[in-house]
Amino acid sequence: MVEAAEGMAEAAAGAAGVADADCTWDEATAPEYVLRVGDASLPHLPDEVGVTYGGLDGHGRATWAFLVADGPWYQRKLEQGRDETPLPDPAGWPADNPEVSIVTPDGGTYQGYFWNRSHLVADALGGDPIAENLVIGTRMQNVGANDGQGGMLYVETLARDWLAAHPSADDRLCYRAEAIYRGAEPIPRAVRVDVLSGDGSIDGEWIVFNAAKGYAIDYATGAVQPQ
Repeated sequence: MVEAAEGMAEAAAGAAGVADADCTWDEATAPEYVLRVGDASLPHLPDEVGVTYGGLDGHGRATWAFLVADGPWYQRKLEQGRDETPLPDPAGWPADNPEVSIVTPDGGTYQGYFWNRSHLVADALGGDPIAENLVIGTRMQNVGANDGQGGMLYVETLARDWLAAHPSADDRLCYRAEAIYRGAEPIPRAVRVDVLSGDGSIDGEWIVFNAAKGYAIDYATGAVQPQ
């Protein structure tokens, strides 16, 4: 995955403007917690399939993950099934993970734990259950209403559907996710996701906001308060 790592470094070098952004969630513009902000910022599609991880930063936080997949590789991952290895706690995992009620984008109500161990590259896309692939995400950041229309799940679903429809080894998809932190905060404000398919039918950059309707978040401690 040398070419993948080099490609990721090139793309990350041009992402400083996004990484430095405030990334405050606005329900009016991103009711599903995900917002398309432009075309994918990827220099090329590397030749080798698989997942490359950016490693942990100086604060022990996951940084980025870069997937290149074709139909046969994706099919092998599906046949292997879900990795049931327990997920490690991302750096700074909150001591208190309250059970809450959150109004979901589809008008329903989520009742459960506020914080999730959220993958940069989903296990359904071949991502690994390792610290380098996990960030602290709200339930809304992770899956939205869990209907494939919001959160990280929205972009993951685009990628999975494309791979399922393109089983040939000649068809490739590139997927990159990068956590956006402010300072030394252990909890990202958002995750930036770029996806580019070989045929160009998917070509986008999305910001997935790490927020939850009705709650104020302290990204340094993980404390949450109803608003």
